[in-house]
Amino acid sequence: MKRYFTICGAIVGWALGVLLPHYGRWPTLWLDPQTHRFFVARMTGPLPIGYYGLILWGILGAAVGALAGRTLARRGRDESFRLAAAWALTAILVAAAYYTFQLWPG
Repeated sequence: MKRYFTICGAIVGWALGVLLPHYGRWPTLWLDPQTHRFFVARMTGPLPIGYYGLILWGILGAAVGALAGRTLARRGRDESFRLAAAWALTAILVAAAYYTFQLWPG
């Protein structure tokens, strides 16, 4: 039971850790492939790659979410299993929809 809630919390945390910094334009780690240097910025031009910062925010969010899920597992009931699964699936769908519509022309 504790593992289940930990994993569900990590999924929700990962989704939030990837979405919130991008949506809120928080400072993140970028790589400039021309100069081979990393730097932290809110937004950049078209060349720098923000993938590394996105992954770091996701890992941080997953760690916080796993900790929250593990803490909430102590109060788990039968209904909590379905609710945790619903939260995890909803987080995945929201993250996928957000990044899908970022690619939409217009």
